[in-house]
Amino acid sequence: MLVNQQVTNCEISELKMQFKKYDTFASDNYELTDIFPEARSYGDVSNILKDAPRCLRKVYEYMGNIYISGDISDNGKKDDEIIVVGRVKPFLETKVRDALKRIQ
Repeated sequence: MLVNQQVTNCEISELKMQFKKYDTFASDNYELTDIFPEARSYGDVSNILKDAPRCLRKVYEYMGNIYISGDISDNGKKDDEIIVVGRVKPFLETKVRDALKRIQ
């Protein structure tokens, strides 16, 4: 196995453990579907929620829950991105699910 692949597998394992413990993770390289390929991506938040802040990136569904990723550095520079993926609060989950129904 290549060294880079070992590092990647180690990083992904650590992020999985963090996610399972806290229902969230932060990374400068990975989105939820990179960690859990079975997660479903619905695409950009801005296409689903028109009033979403620009720091929010993607909407996912995993194990029946809605998650959103966002760039917490939010300075517009791709090199400085820190992606945080977390489960949304119930009121926002309802808003996202309603929006998804309208666009599907």
